[in-house]
Amino acid sequence: MAIDHLQDRLPENSVEKASKTELLDLLDYHVTFTLEVEQQLSSLSLLKQQTLSILRDIEVEPAVQEQLPIMQEIKAMQDRCYNMQQKVKKSGKLVKQELKEREDVETELSKVKSWIQETKEYLLNPTMEVD
Repeated sequence: MAIDHLQDRLPENSVEKASKTELLDLLDYHVTFTLEVEQQLSSLSLLKQQTLSILRDIEVEPAVQEQLPIMQEIKAMQDRCYNMQQKVKKSGKLVKQELKEREDVETELSKVKSWIQETKEYLLNPTMEVD
């Protein structure tokens, strides 16, 4: 079943150990995965509409329609998709946060390296002016 296949491919949340390239790839995968889940939700919505139309045609009472196993199964599949959608959204936020934090650390390291270089130059040439 397509939903089981999506569930098996749900992205993992191991952002701390991933390289920057792996994180960017994971972010791309999140986008692709989200589109696939949205496609599945669209298909389920269409299936639900068609099923409801058939049930109306054979004059099944609206109160009974939602209690039928087929309608409950469609709802269960939609719920699974919504759950996956939320997990991927949360995971995507974690990946973006990790990338931002790494960028901030790289910026700070660059500043420290610059400061060390300036200090080294000053110590090697104490007569130079300090900014």
